[in-house]
Amino acid sequence: MAKEKEGLLKEEDEAGMSSGGSKASKFVLLFLFLAVLGGFVWYFMKYQEVKKQINYLASPEGRQEIDQQMIGDITEKVGKHIILPQTETPTLATIEDAEALAKEQPFFSNANNGDKVLIYSDRALIYSPDRDVLVNVGPVYFENEETPPAEGETETTQ
Repeated sequence: MAKEKEGLLKEEDEAGMSSGGSKASKFVLLFLFLAVLGGFVWYFMKYQEVKKQINYLASPEGRQEIDQQMIGDITEKVGKHIILPQTETPTLATIEDAEALAKEQPFFSNANNGDKVLIYSDRALIYSPDRDVLVNVGPVYFENEETPPAEGETETTQ
């Protein structure tokens, strides 16, 4: 009889351990499921945030903001080398084919691809961000601009 009681106690202990073990494994599975779900929600929220930001930057307002920021960064760097007009915002261009420009205009002779051109109403500057130097500075001339007649002169057409 003692052996039978001992056998019953062992069976109960094993049954208790197996149900306790299954509770622990269920808890671990639940924890893993919640962790994966939380990670999914977090990544989805980040995805939505990035998608919204990309849509904004692709819009005209976003492009304008990026352009203004780029102009501000370049003028800040150039401003360490030369005094720039404070009342005027320049037009910014990037040199893509320096050799062709140098053939057309000697002003671009020392420029490299990727250099920036700041154009103000009275002068243009070539700045090299890679070398952090001003490559050239010169006055701006507009070829197609007609000069108005001086006072007292009249325009004659033939």
